[in-house]
Amino acid sequence: MNANLIQLLSLYKLGKSIYPIDIVELPVRQVIDDALLQNQSILDFRGITLSVECDDALCWFLDRDLIAGVLINALNNAYNYTKDKVRICAAVTDGFLELRVEDNGQGYPLSMLESGSVFVSKSSKFTSGSTGLGVYFSSQAAGVHKNGALQGCVVIENGGAYGGGCFVARLP
Repeated sequence: MNANLIQLLSLYKLGKSIYPIDIVELPVRQVIDDALLQNQSILDFRGITLSVECDDALCWFLDRDLIAGVLINALNNAYNYTKDKVRICAAVTDGFLELRVEDNGQGYPLSMLESGSVFVSKSSKFTSGSTGLGVYFSSQAAGVHKNGALQGCVVIENGGAYGGGCFVARLP
């Protein structure tokens, strides 16, 4: 619940242009580890195997808190839909840092993939607890990362190393 409140406050501040964006060069593995600290106990409790692929020397310009929040959201979704495996992969592709959170679940529904948007359903699903807040937060957090004309974004797809859902944050 605390993470959701922090996301709401961050979204409010981003919307009012008063969020103190702090984009600095950081080791990407440290940001991944920050997110894992928030999720490791539930991954262990559920018996989910987690692998991380990230070169320890990989550094990127990003806002640590926002991107850790993006990864926390992606991990929350992954551990709810995976069978038993989650993978985090960080690599530079086409001039963007790609942070991928992949699982071996059923993958995203075709309707979400065909729409070209991660915001297919704008309604809250109270029975499942799904509000879309995490994905919206992640999209906004990635979007404040800019380099010239390039802007960060969030993409969903199926496949990856395990054949399930893949949540991808791309940062310029």
